Amino acid sequence: MIFFKNQKSLCPDSKKLNSWIIETEDLVKNINEEIDSLSAKIESLFEKEDELCRCEQTLKDIKIEKKYYNEYPKKINSILKVATFRKTLKAQDILDLWLYMERLQVKQDKISFFNKIKLWFYYNAQIDDFYDQSFSAVIDELKRLYYKKSVIELENKIKELSSCIGEVNLDKIKERHLELCKKVFRHNIAKRYTKSEYKLYDEKDLWKKSEQFIKSYPVVLSTTYSLRGCLSHEYLYDYVIMDEASQIDLATFLLSLSCAKNIVVVGDAKQLANVIDLKTKKELSKISKKYKSVLSPEYIFENNSTLSSVTKLFKDIVPIQLLEEHYRCHPKIIEFCNKTFYNNQLKIYTKTKSPSISPLKVFYTVKGNHAAENKVNYRQIETIFKEVVDDRNMNLKDGSVGIITPYKNQASAIAEELKQNNATETLSSTVHKFQGRECDRIIFSTVDNKISDFASNPNSLNVAISRAKDQLVVVTNGNKNSRNTGIDKLIDYIEYSNFEITTSEIRSVFDYLYIAYYARKNIKRKSKYDSENLMLDLIYRVMKENDFRDLKVLREYLFRDLVDIQGPLFLELTEEEKKYVKNPFTRFDFLIYRTTAKKPILIIEVDGESFHNNYTEKGKKQLERDIMKNNILTKYKIPYIRFSTKGSDEYTKLTKKLKEVVGRNS
Repeated sequence: MIFFKNQKSLCPDSKKLNSWIIETEDLVKNINEEIDSLSAKIESLFEKEDELCRCEQTLKDIKIEKKYYNEYPKKINSILKVATFRKTLKAQDILDLWLYMERLQVKQDKISFFNKIKLWFYYNAQIDDFYDQSFSAVIDELKRLYYKKSVIELENKIKELSSCIGEVNLDKIKERHLELCKKVFRHNIAKRYTKSEYKLYDEKDLWKKSEQFIKSYPVVLSTTYSLRGCLSHEYLYDYVIMDEASQIDLATFLLSLSCAKNIVVVGDAKQLANVIDLKTKKELSKISKKYKSVLSPEYIFENNSTLSSVTKLFKDIVPIQLLEEHYRCHPKIIEFCNKTFYNNQLKIYTKTKSPSISPLKVFYTVKGNHAAENKVNYRQIETIFKEVVDDRNMNLKDGSVGIITPYKNQASAIAEELKQNNATETLSSTVHKFQGRECDRIIFSTVDNKISDFASNPNSLNVAISRAKDQLVVVTNGNKNSRNTGIDKLIDYIEYSNFEITTSEIRSVFDYLYIAYYARKNIKRKSKYDSENLMLDLIYRVMKENDFRDLKVLREYLFRDLVDIQGPLFLELTEEEKKYVKNPFTRFDFLIYRTTAKKPILIIEVDGESFHNNYTEKGKKQLERDIMKNNILTKYKIPYIRFSTKGSDEYTKLTKKLKEVVGRNS
């Protein structure tokens, strides 16, 4: 073993150890006090850094949303009148004015002179022709103004926080803190080992003199499979730290567990698990069936990794720490993973290295079935080498580029092409083999003519995306036959993030705007109708229990904010239907949408028995409006579901509908 051959050189130098000793205990005490003081400063600055990170993420989101909102009036050639004020208003003041306008339009068709005077006093509004427009036009402009004010306020907050952090020079404080911590650590190491007499060990001593050996070398590096045999079978490690636990099977985990007093399990349940070959899986399934009555799901070998098993067994018993700070990928790249897999819990601290490089791009091959049965797609390979590499100005000979794919045959074919191009520094591999690696730029070849569940597996997709530090390029088929797979969602996200305007009749969801509206109106969790409050609770429950982590819900969403009222489909509606869509009071009870590309997924309506019936004039009119709304949604191909307050089994119905619209089989 290399260790035993080189251990003489590993023995600590007594002169070096003596140089680490701190002269007096008083000096040690002073250093520890300075460390405590610096720790407090760093903690305070980290809180500011967290706030700065949140502000920067919010600013990026709202800027994209603002761009989409402002594009609409240009599209319909609308000439906007701008609201002017006697003094600068904050974003929340604009929200209040918007809410005031909504209350007025319930009572009157036009803003009266008396109300204009009130606007002058309460909102510092200039009395001009802006308020001679319709309520809808005024409110639309206030929404645009709210976006503008929010961006300005966030930019000012970011400048303030950046200045505050910059003034105290956080990097220097961290350097000093690290220097002092090392000093105390080395002092304690030196005190422990200066008087120790070092002995040279051989392999037999590992088992015969384990206690003595571990005092000399207190840290052992091993695989989970080998750890049990590194020292005496009777020896127990104080701590075993197990990394990449999602890729460790239960058998080797138990080997490590058997020699540990305490264990720390580190891993990511949203990345790839350990692979079990089909033959082994069949044998394991037989065992599981045989002992089904006594075997809990957490212990079934073929269905669990170490991480999944431990998480299921001990999630409410042992502390769990999410490593939420992210420093590797470009913010736009990791944001998809953040919203899709991590419930928006990551704090993204990565700084953009090269603004000139677009972090996300999709290349489509020409239409056709180019993937062969052996899962090799030469058309995608051609696209990579003849289009992507040149278009993205990629260097395939400096190790900065990686090409990954779900299928090993495609990886082999790409590797052969790289060899022909003398680009052996560029690694071509399957996603599974690339876990734990990273490259500045990643090309992801999807291969399939029609995206399969295997290629779009969430854990696999998470790994594929998060391998790219600066740029992710997706090469996919040009058929665009969406099945609502993870790769389809990724492509939607890339197009949304890059502000690629499409001819869709459905507008992206303005969630930042509506969430702020809810907060100001105080209706986030509260409605005057108990049935709607109960439905909101049910929606949250269904989304949480079925892991719809990339979906969110909005209330009271305006119909005219969802569809293009100048598009071909709208022009085909009847005059009555057009009027209904444009009506400022036509709203959806609930709109469920995908957070990555802000796409509407499902409309939910709650029909109260007292308002939706056949036995009163008011009820009959409401039913007619319900039918009209259903017909319009059907024309726009927007899924919807209605629940009666006299219905039952809503949980099952909503779960089934949501799985249907997102393309889940179970």
